[in-house]
Amino acid sequence: MRATYHLQNLTVEEVFAEVRYFCDCYKLVSKRDLANIQLDLSFDEFGKLCEGEEDWDDFLPYFGLALPEPWWGQWKSPLTIRDLCVDIASRIRVPVSEPVTILGNRCESAGMFSMMKQLLAEQGADTTGVAPSTPIGNYARRHPDIFCRSRLARRGRLPEPTFNGWGLGCYTGIAASIGGGLIAYFSGSASPWNSFMITFLSAMVAAWIPRLISQRHHRHPVSFHGIVTFRDFIHAAFDRPVRVTS
Repeated sequence: MRATYHLQNLTVEEVFAEVRYFCDCYKLVSKRDLANIQLDLSFDEFGKLCEGEEDWDDFLPYFGLALPEPWWGQWKSPLTIRDLCVDIASRIRVPVSEPVTILGNRCESAGMFSMMKQLLAEQGADTTGVAPSTPIGNYARRHPDIFCRSRLARRGRLPEPTFNGWGLGCYTGIAASIGGGLIAYFSGSASPWNSFMITFLSAMVAAWIPRLISQRHHRHPVSFHGIVTFRDFIHAAFDRPVRVTS
C-alpha cells in the first residue's frame, strides 16, 4: 500500500511557537524571561536572555534542518526573532499524511505509518520488516530529519526530540580503552605513565571520532521521551492532547 501525503509549509507564527518551546524545554531561557521572547525582539536583546548557548547546536536538528555554520553568523541586530522565523519557514516543509482505507474505513494512523515507511525508503532505509511494533531507535538515529519534521507536522503532541552526540558505541570504545590501559599496566608491558597516556588518548579517539562523523554527515542521533516503537510515535501524534503555548 503506497502512502499518500503532501508537504506543507509552516507559518511564521507556527515556527515562532516552536522557537519559544525550544527555548523553554532546552532551558535556554528562564521561565520568567520566556514571556519576553516576542517576534519583534532583537537578537542583541534575545542573546542577553539566553542561559544555555551550547544547546543551540540542537536548534537546526530540532527543525530537521542541516545548514552550514556561517548561517548562524547573520543573526544579529537589527534583525529580530521574526526574521529568523521567516527564514526557517521558507526552508522547511513538513510531511502530512492522508488517511488510508482499510476494510472500508479511513484510518489516519495507518496513513501516517505508511507515509513514514515510504519516507524512510526514499532515503535508502530498508523498511521490508518494519511493522508498527518495530523500535524506531535505529531509524531515528540514521534519519532524524524524517522524525523531527513528522513531529512538527503534529505540533504540540509529540515530546521534544533529545539529541545524543555520543551513543553506545562511544561508551563501549571508552570502556575498552580503559580496560586496555589497565591490562597493559598490570601485565608490566607498559609503565604507569605510558598506560595512562594510552588510556587517555584511546578514550579521546573513541569518544570523538563518532561525533565528528555524525557532524560531517549532518546526522544527529535523536530519540523521544517515552517513544519506543512506530506505534508509540504515531499514537502520540494523534492521541496526545495538543500542547498549549503560553
